[in-house]
Amino acid sequence: MDLPFPFVETTVVAAALVTARVIGFVAVGSLPLGPGVPMPVRLALAWALAIAAVTWVVPGAGSSRAATSLVVALPSELLLGGLFGLSVACVTAAAGWAGGVLGTLSGLSWADDFSSGPVEATTPLARLLWWSAAGAFISCGGARVVLLGLLESFATLPVGTWLAADVDTMLLTSLAMACRLTVALMLPAMVAVLVWHISAAIACRVVPLSPSAGLLQGTAAVVLLVAVWTGSHTWTDSIAEAMTVTCERIFEQAVPLADTELP
Repeated sequence: MDLPFPFVETTVVAAALVTARVIGFVAVGSLPLGPGVPMPVRLALAWALAIAAVTWVVPGAGSSRAATSLVVALPSELLLGGLFGLSVACVTAAAGWAGGVLGTLSGLSWADDFSSGPVEATTPLARLLWWSAAGAFISCGGARVVLLGLLESFATLPVGTWLAADVDTMLLTSLAMACRLTVALMLPAMVAVLVWHISAAIACRVVPLSPSAGLLQGTAAVVLLVAVWTGSHTWTDSIAEAMTVTCERIFEQAVPLADTELP
């Protein structure tokens, strides 16, 4: 770019880089929302966050970052924002993953597992549990933590310094924490369903019983729903607090590499 005033050039380049990172974050981070949120809403959210981030970051942008080539910097910032969004999406999708496993284990989602419809439309139990956890996450201030973490990433990793980002550690940490949350969520209900299946199988072999087709699957589904209902605190308040703390830890990993100097 060859603008007449260096300050204008710095401002325009910094604003473009900030916008690219925010758009990448919203585009990937909102994937767990599925088809429930239309694309215009996501674009409006991305532009609103971009405007807020630009007004916060641009006044302190340095001239060294403005000299960065936009041809390289824009895709890099877009990718960096997408990596941030992917890390957050892994954590926020933990409840949906747990619900999908439970639905398949109990038989509630067998028809959806073998259907030819889009993936986003399958496993109603997973969508129900995900929306329950998402509502609790937003109500306890989790969305605010995510947005603050995104804005603070511009301080820890200023625009134009994408080469200094330790994204490997951040992604591995987010995946490990998301898997831990998923297992912790589904384990109690999964144990209840497995105990019921084993007990029913032993009873049918000891006592000469021949249950009708679908009876055992139906009772297992009831056991699962009762287990989820009795553990509703885990699927709402507990998971919301765990997701909030996990997102904070993820953004704490967004630090420069130890052997890399920021420009």
